Amino acid sequence: ILDLIDVINSEKVKCCSEILQLTEVFARKYSELLPQMPYNINVIDELHINENGHSRILTKLLQFKNQDGRYEILESLLQYIANDLHCEKFSKIKISLPEITQEKCRIDLWVRDSSYALIFENKVYDAADQEAQIHRYIERTIQENYKEEKIYVIYLPSYDKEPSTQSWGKYKKNFKDRYANVSFRNGILPWLKKYILPNVRTNDKLLLSAVTQYIDYLEGIFSLRTINN
Repeated sequence: ILDLIDVINSEKVKCCSEILQLTEVFARKYSELLPQMPYNINVIDELHINENGHSRILTKLLQFKNQDGRYEILESLLQYIANDLHCEKFSKIKISLPEITQEKCRIDLWVRDSSYALIFENKVYDAADQEAQIHRYIERTIQENYKEEKIYVIYLPSYDKEPSTQSWGKYKKNFKDRYANVSFRNGILPWLKKYILPNVRTNDKLLLSAVTQYIDYLEGIFSLRTINN
């Protein structure tokens, strides 16, 4: 048994020595290649935005109108929810003159149009649901003279977390077909990359820059950046 222990200890020492040698080689190679990497700066990274910052960015994107007056990015998001996320009810929404606000009446992002209303609840950092939070936002929207069947709820967690039952109050069952879980990792990010970035017009330079930066920022949050590969 003692001989076996000596062999094991010897192998451990050998293994540790090899790891240290590898570390030294890696450190030298890292120092050699680092200056060759492209310089990376992301303005959003440097501003250290919070949950409200994400809501402001999304609000500005959804407020975008093209030269024909169409809310193209809002249209794209609703089509993405209907087709890619299989929430078919969202395809029934007809955009006309939406009022798109952020943090009005404590609602993260609120879209109110002549025939529908969208409630966005942003949980990008997975904050706990407040007491009857979605319930209260639905009630507040009803007070704006929207019928319940014309109200839609979009939940925005980091991954695919669902809102708590208590947050829905009495409304969870009623909104089964008018609710979409659009996580930042598996919803917002692929939507921006697949449908928004490739279709931004070249003369909309600031929009292109904003979308590019936001995509890069989200990839940074979810450890998806490839720049260091």
